[in-house]
Amino acid sequence: MCVVALTAQENRSYDGYGNNLYNKTWGAANADMPRVSSINYEDGIQIENDAHLPSPRVISNSLFDQEEFIFDSQNLSDFIWVFGQFIDHDITLVENSSHEPIFLDIPENDKHFSPNAAIITARSEIK
Repeated sequence: MCVVALTAQENRSYDGYGNNLYNKTWGAANADMPRVSSINYEDGIQIENDAHLPSPRVISNSLFDQEEFIFDSQNLSDFIWVFGQFIDHDITLVENSSHEPIFLDIPENDKHFSPNAAIITARSEIK
């Protein structure tokens, strides 16, 4: 077997096609993103089976609670991660199901949202 060593820069395309040398369509524009885990609904169809899990908002608040400035050793601004999110979300866009909203409860001690409110998000379309 002949192995050809290519660097990422030698094999990148703007639409993602061919970026994976062994599976040309993986990560390509307009390619479906396969589900890698089994479907696990409480009723086997659509009701979330997450009562035993912590709220996504509690996890988010715990991970990103920052009281003071955190110096970046490479002198990078927040623009770097925001741009990375933009690129990621632009490349990995998954269609949302407009008829199946998910309501995320707000914890009592949330600094930004009222505890009586909810964050509304949408399920991803299953293909």
